[in-house]
Amino acid sequence: MFLSLIDLLKGMIAPGLAWLTVGMVGAHLAAVAVVLGQIYPIWGSKRGDTGITVATGAIFILSPILILVGSVIYLFSLLVTRYMVLSVFFATLAVMLFSLVFIAHVYLWVVTISVGGLILFRQQRYWRRFRRGMEPPFRWRHFF
Repeated sequence: MFLSLIDLLKGMIAPGLAWLTVGMVGAHLAAVAVVLGQIYPIWGSKRGDTGITVATGAIFILSPILILVGSVIYLFSLLVTRYMVLSVFFATLAVMLFSLVFIAHVYLWVVTISVGGLILFRQQRYWRRFRRGMEPPFRWRHFF
């Protein structure tokens, strides 16, 4: 939980500082860069993770309504399916489609499509586990 909060803040700080110093285009570039840096780190031997939490923080700075839509769909699909891999898939697709349909800002389209594509690409191993029946369902009793 604590590491997720750090990743969320990391995703928020990079585009936030870029927006203040460089402007809107810099904030969008910083959002993609911070997610790429989380997924494919250049320092250390860490392999990187899926980048979902960092992407959430970065897109929250650029368009909070997209994160609201994605969070609602994520929680609803988690309640219905109980599988995190399906919830991430549905929420990522919803954010990508919602930005294309309702947000008239080309830079945000590029960010959501590229970051969403990276997230879906990094979810491949979880999809393989899900198809084999090895992905456990989410248990709410362990969450609280």
